[in-house]
Amino acid sequence: SPKLWLPGSYQAASGYGSDWTPSTGPQLESSGYGLTDFEGYVYFDAPGKYKMTAQPAWGPVDYGMGATAGTIDPKGGDIDMPTAGYYLFKADTAPAKLTYSATATVWGIVGSATPGGWDNSTAMTYDKATKLWKVTATLTTGAWKFRANNGWDINLGAIKPTADGVHLEYGG
Repeated sequence: SPKLWLPGSYQAASGYGSDWTPSTGPQLESSGYGLTDFEGYVYFDAPGKYKMTAQPAWGPVDYGMGATAGTIDPKGGDIDMPTAGYYLFKADTAPAKLTYSATATVWGIVGSATPGGWDNSTAMTYDKATKLWKVTATLTTGAWKFRANNGWDINLGAIKPTADGVHLEYGG
């Protein structure tokens, strides 16, 4: 699948190699071959600036800030990330769209098997060294899933088991 790289001033502090180095920047992945919609999660240890590149190097297209909020321009300036955090990025590079969003996420587990039940997420902690979300909780018999921001807009649950394990999907 096609990818976008997110090089920026935040990379070294956030564990993604040297600042402003596309090849070590985190990546957003397209939903399929030849498609222009991209999605991925990126951690910012501190506020910073970034761009999106269509390859693991600079040029010929480096998406930056567009003319209005939520838009990108193939020749735009740096995009500001004013707050540290773990973000869900979405972008669409179709010439008629050229949009992006960055939604701050704080993850937890929720469900009948968790201490908070279905009403309150049990908070997880992001470990920037391992790039993993972690939680220590006593689970009981029942169901559970992952959700962001103690709400239902972004949640991940299991789809049917497969030969290589259980896979997650949004809303599953």
